[in-house]
Amino acid sequence: MQSLSWQEQLAQAIRKPTDLLEFAGLEADSIGYSQQAIRQFPVRVPYAFANRIKKNDPNDPILRQVFPYKAEEDKATGFINDPLAELNVQPVNGLLQKYNSRVLSITTGACAVHCRYCFRRHYPYQESSSSSEHWQASLDHIKNDSSIEEVILSGGDPLTLSDRRLQEICLSLKNIIHIKRIRFHTRLPIVLPARITTTLLKQITDNDKSIIFVIHTNHANET
Repeated sequence: MQSLSWQEQLAQAIRKPTDLLEFAGLEADSIGYSQQAIRQFPVRVPYAFANRIKKNDPNDPILRQVFPYKAEEDKATGFINDPLAELNVQPVNGLLQKYNSRVLSITTGACAVHCRYCFRRHYPYQESSSSSEHWQASLDHIKNDSSIEEVILSGGDPLTLSDRRLQEICLSLKNIIHIKRIRFHTRLPIVLPARITTTLLKQITDNDKSIIFVIHTNHANET
């Protein structure tokens, strides 16, 4: 598996709850899983991440992040599909601006792993895309607001985009004088380490802006 490219590893990710249970050494009858949750939010777990699951332990902290337990169907009073009220702070589709000095770009709806707690699982990704006119609209907004010093690339996960697309995004931001920092919010260094290549780092760091990686990890067993 280590010899495969990150794209190949992603293509071979576990996508069925039964396969995930078998990999973890568990029986479906002893745990059960939510068919409704799977229809709404499919399972996806790269083997590079699944390998850290403790076998025969239904309460393993890695497994609990990615397996659609029946409890996922439980209703909780007061919970909503947009818990951070992000849809209310979009000057243009796919660009969030909660603070004067920074914006967050929804670069893609894709992730390498589907975390069951995802707070953007209901986000309307089809209305924003880094490869469409939405990115140009975001770029125009950033250019026209000189108070913006930092652009956060998020999603989904920005590192699921190709090296070429990420380079294009970084170069387009490089030409905006008032931008000082580009931040990547990502899980891929944890869930799919093969994604971090010399080529990727060279392309996105060929920039006079500060390049910052904010790596999302939840438990000590992930590292």
